[in-house]
Amino acid sequence: MSEDLCKWLNSQLREYRYKVRISKRFGQHLLADCRLGYLFTDLVRGLGAKRVLEVGTGLGFLTMFLCRAVESVVTVEIDFNLANIARRNLRNIPNVMIVAGDGLNIVKRSVVRADVVASNTPFNISSQILVSLVKSHYNAAILTLQKEVAYKLIASPGSREYSRFSAFVNTFMDVELVATFSSRSFYPRPEVDVAVIKVRRKAAWSPRYEQYESFLKCIFSEKRKLAYKVVSRCASGKLPGDVIDYLRVKRRRVFSLTPSELLSIFRESLLG
Repeated sequence: MSEDLCKWLNSQLREYRYKVRISKRFGQHLLADCRLGYLFTDLVRGLGAKRVLEVGTGLGFLTMFLCRAVESVVTVEIDFNLANIARRNLRNIPNVMIVAGDGLNIVKRSVVRADVVASNTPFNISSQILVSLVKSHYNAAILTLQKEVAYKLIASPGSREYSRFSAFVNTFMDVELVATFSSRSFYPRPEVDVAVIKVRRKAAWSPRYEQYESFLKCIFSEKRKLAYKVVSRCASGKLPGDVIDYLRVKRRRVFSLTPSELLSIFRESLLG
């Protein structure tokens, strides 16, 4: 069965390589390596998922792997031309529903019931899909990202790559780098290599945290400065004295603060 699926994938790539225009506007890179498909199915099974929401159907290549691992797949494709081709490719698969629409918006609104979100993520929505996942009701995701984006996500506090984006995502989600793949594993071939990450929720999102993003943006604009000065300014002077004293005594700098520390400071200063 594994060999048959790989043969099918390769035959489909040969058939559509010169027939389908892949949109640069949507940042699309189709799956072209069956090893990647099997990795997704292993990870989805490992999470015990029964229902998958896939963002970015493409021609249905990853969908074909996912549907063999779970009870149902709802897959969303923003490019109507690709969605129609995917419908033809997957027409005999009973546990797949294809939706022509904006998958990112569906994640934001959490309107599809799913145990895990899976995506060979279009590069132009890499950051957006992670922020949307944080603010959604979904608890797990398997995603492909540009390798450099993935490395920034798993960066440790105090490192050069640690940023407000990695701090924000890691406040609410555990991020694991699972594997990296050469750009040859995709069509059209991207200019960078790609990483597969597994994301699992560790803290629930609440609308009262809406200001947290702007708070992080403010303090990370001066990430190498002493934290007590920057945090106090970004908190509009509302930071409790004991927190200021702790940061001053420890000589902590902004980029050394962990996600849990940042959220704690935000709660005490802006939520009261």
